[in-house]
Amino acid sequence: MNVHAAHGRNAAGGKEQRIARQEGRNHQAGFAEYNQKQDDVNPNAVLQGQFGQMAVDVEDEVDNGLKHVVFSLSAAKRARIVTERRRK
Repeated sequence: MNVHAAHGRNAAGGKEQRIARQEGRNHQAGFAEYNQKQDDVNPNAVLQGQFGQMAVDVEDEVDNGLKHVVFSLSAAKRARIVTERRRK
């Protein structure tokens, strides 16, 4: 009977030869490798978040500007009414 031991990269658990759709051995303790993959941030998501925040900031500035315009118009209208009452 001829028996050959698999060594190094020919071993089933090595990185080179493995069952299809199965990753090689985990070289990090516990779930560290899994957590690292989960913690990765997609740069496109960061850019989208920044553009979304920029849109909110612009909307807030427009809203604040409109409030100032309305307040100024209201103040001008009140001043005109007071002036008209004083003339009577």
